[in-house]
Amino acid sequence: MISLKRHRQTKCLLLMLLSIFGSCIGTRPKIGCFDPNNVAADTSYFVRSNKYQGFIFPENYEPLLKLDGIRFTPTLTEIKIGESILELKTEYGRTYNRQYLGHLNVSGDSLIYIRLLKNGFKDECFDKIVAFGFGERYERNQRIHDINLTRKRVE
Repeated sequence: MISLKRHRQTKCLLLMLLSIFGSCIGTRPKIGCFDPNNVAADTSYFVRSNKYQGFIFPENYEPLLKLDGIRFTPTLTEIKIGESILELKTEYGRTYNRQYLGHLNVSGDSLIYIRLLKNGFKDECFDKIVAFGFGERYERNQRIHDINLTRKRVE
């Protein structure tokens, strides 16, 4: 009797884990990437809420635009704080997809560099390369903010 109950509990737990894992995989957008210069990140982490979605880049990723100070990988909590600070300034919503890079400034403040791009998931390598575009399309569709988590403000 006890082994049958344990078997059912194990089966239920396994099904629950598979459904959670499957839903995480299904929500990450499929983005093609052609990287002839070998500058793409090995890994990025997909984050999504009802107000924003995007990719967190790890501290070892070297973006094309160099950031001051020591790099770090932003946590989900830091992303939420950064997004709440950004939301106080303006409402970008989910029409802008995000890329997140963490770094420390010379004062030791923690900052999250957020690149917002309208329909960013349609851009090749959006989940692998933080690139900054120029020209009319990017002037209309790209926003860039450095959020100071320590001082709770947009730099």
